[in-house]
Amino acid sequence: MSGATLRVRCPDCGGSAAREVSSYLSMSGGLRWCAETHCAACGFMLQDVDDELSEAERAAILAEEGLFALRFTPADGADVRVRSAVRQALSLTFAEVTALFRQCPQQPVTGVRAELDLIAARIRRAVPAAEPVVMPLP
Repeated sequence: MSGATLRVRCPDCGGSAAREVSSYLSMSGGLRWCAETHCAACGFMLQDVDDELSEAERAAILAEEGLFALRFTPADGADVRVRSAVRQALSLTFAEVTALFRQCPQQPVTGVRAELDLIAARIRRAVPAAEPVVMPLP
């Protein structure tokens, strides 16, 4: 899964606090983000869980882990079940998913590794013969 540590302002003392963000799969199979903030100066601690990353958290994870791409074989790209799984995972319209697959592989789906791993797993669950690949971009 994905994770990173970033520095944030402590809400109690105003000092610098560490915020550790990591991903996990919920019991329902969705991707969740757990963030724990701790200030060494005053002892402030907070843990929260969310479905979405803030821009700063996403930037920290991308800086630490890099950008990843989800690539499809030509056969997977033509399979309507794969397209349906991607459409559902990314909440796309039919027109948007059609445009997305028209651009692949020249412009793959990109993002944080944990997000793309989950989409690839959903594709494999829907179409066991599918071979989506998550790989780091240079």
